[in-house]
Amino acid sequence: MKRLALSFSLLLVLFLYQNCAQPEGSEATASPAASTNSNLSDSAIAFKTTLYPLVRDSCGNCHDERLPFFAVASVQSAHDTLINSNLVDLSNVSNSRIVIKINGGHQSYSSNMGYQLETAITNWVNQL
Repeated sequence: MKRLALSFSLLLVLFLYQNCAQPEGSEATASPAASTNSNLSDSAIAFKTTLYPLVRDSCGNCHDERLPFFAVASVQSAHDTLINSNLVDLSNVSNSRIVIKINGGHQSYSSNMGYQLETAITNWVNQL
């Protein structure tokens, strides 16, 4: 009986603590600079040092919590959202929806922000 109770107790403890570790690939509590590249795609690694810092700093106030989520703490998730939502055009950078939207006056950003986005996307493409 004691063995059964001990086994049950161990299983209960394991069950309760199984989700305490940060999930693999999650960067929710880590800063972008502190995250490792081992779990990122090649494109996301280039994105991390080019466009990501700009969108995280400039767009993070809204697009960390509002659709589309391209300025979230997870580099890979932000990357995937930009790609899957067709917000960037890696073959024709100036045709990127994120650039067009900013150049059209989104959130009253200056045209300089559109230029910065184009430059960052171009740098991203050049690293691929």
